[in-house]
Amino acid sequence: MPIAQAVMSAEPPRILLVEDDATFAAFMMERLRQLGYAAEWVKDGGRAEAHLRDRPCDLLIVDLALPDVEGLSLLAELKRGGLLGKAAVVVLTGRFSASDVERATRLGVEEYVAKPFNEDAFFGRLAELTSLSGGPSALLF
Repeated sequence: MPIAQAVMSAEPPRILLVEDDATFAAFMMERLRQLGYAAEWVKDGGRAEAHLRDRPCDLLIVDLALPDVEGLSLLAELKRGGLLGKAAVVVLTGRFSASDVERATRLGVEEYVAKPFNEDAFFGRLAELTSLSGGPSALLF
C-alpha cells in the first residue's frame, strides 16, 4: 500500500473532552472536528469514566470544576483504575494555582492550560501530542 494511502486510511486521533460548560464544549467540539479529530464530549466525571470503560481515547482534555467531582480527583481515579491507558492528558481550566499544577504534574498531565487561552498555541500543542511520534496524550483544562 502506498504511504499516502496508508496515511489517509489511518483513523483520526480520538479525543474525549470532559467539560460542564455546554457553550464552551460546543466551541471546542466544533474546532476539534474541523481539525480532523474524532472528538466526543461528556459533561461530568461519571460519564467520563463510563465512556472510557467502553471507548478508550488518545487524548483526554479535562476541566477541573466538574459538577460531580474535582477534575484532578477524577484523573487520579481514572489512573488508579487503569482507564487512562496510553492517553495523554491536558487540563484546561479557569482555575490556576501552583498546588493544582504540581498535583497535575504528579498525575502525569502533559499540559495545564488556564482559560482564557491562546487558541493557536493550544491546538498546535494538541497536534504535537497526537502526532505519530508515539502514544496518545492527555490535556487538562
